[in-house]
Amino acid sequence: MALAQLANPPASSAEARRAARTRTRIPIVVDLKGRTDRGTIRDLSTSGMCLDLEHTFFGQRGCVVSIISTELGNVDAVVRWVRGTRVGVSFVSSSAAAAQVRAYHRFYHRK
Repeated sequence: MALAQLANPPASSAEARRAARTRTRIPIVVDLKGRTDRGTIRDLSTSGMCLDLEHTFFGQRGCVVSIISTELGNVDAVVRWVRGTRVGVSFVSSSAAAAQVRAYHRFYHRK
């Protein structure tokens, strides 16, 4: 799938992309072309996440970022929206990212 398609999905796929979200406080580092910022994952799903960063986000909608955390490893994501220090992203490779999210839930959220 081309990056342009990832950045601008058709309107009909917006609802299909929605998944149940889990509130979290996972520490992360966001990397955009070598420029990094620290933050936390505010909520997490198998399709994406909401990030709270320490500083105003330096990228724009449609750019690809790497999210690095101890719990999830390295995950590539496309920025969907930006509101100051809060950023919404969807995963580039949904199957690999979904597996990482499920593994996180298995390991850190045992009942």
